[in-house]
Amino acid sequence: MRLWTYHPASFRLDDPRITTIDPSRGEYWNDSSFCYEAALRKLCRLLSADLSILWCFTAPGCWVLADGAPVSVEWELDVPDEKILGFIRVWPWNNFISRSFDDADDFSEILVAGRPVTPATEISAVVRFPLSAECRIECLGKIVPPGWREELQMLRGRDRALQERYRKMYRMQAADNSASAVARKLAAQRVEYLEEGLGLV
Repeated sequence: MRLWTYHPASFRLDDPRITTIDPSRGEYWNDSSFCYEAALRKLCRLLSADLSILWCFTAPGCWVLADGAPVSVEWELDVPDEKILGFIRVWPWNNFISRSFDDADDFSEILVAGRPVTPATEISAVVRFPLSAECRIECLGKIVPPGWREELQMLRGRDRALQERYRKMYRMQAADNSASAVARKLAAQRVEYLEEGLGLV
């Protein structure tokens, strides 16, 4: 099954030296407004897994770019169905960790019972980490707004003059003082993305 997951650029899924995922380093672990730690421990217990699990999306393009957030990288995985520990309904899970935890609470609305599962933005998959040898991994690069990757792929097959025209266009947008600060910042980031992807200097 094809899955997608997102991580800081410093965390590479294909690095054999990385053999565990430590959830205590996540932003919600010590946040008293969430019951994330207790809920995750119960979830892993129900899935017969330890805490070193990889959260994935079953549909692409689900990660939302947050202004000022660390650069994240998108990974596409192809995981045999039997290697997927379970499927999670995103909104019931998010609602659950946002309130007081009770170990007696029912997880039936959170865990998807049957298989096969139809991929959807509201369904996540949990995979044991490190990944088994049967799993295929591909790094798709930095997360970028919709359309950026498609444009880069198009330009890779075109002549350098066209590539330079696109770079010039976005540079002009980045320097346009009549545009909003957000628009100028996005244009500047797009210049960097094209330069990096096309090898422009």
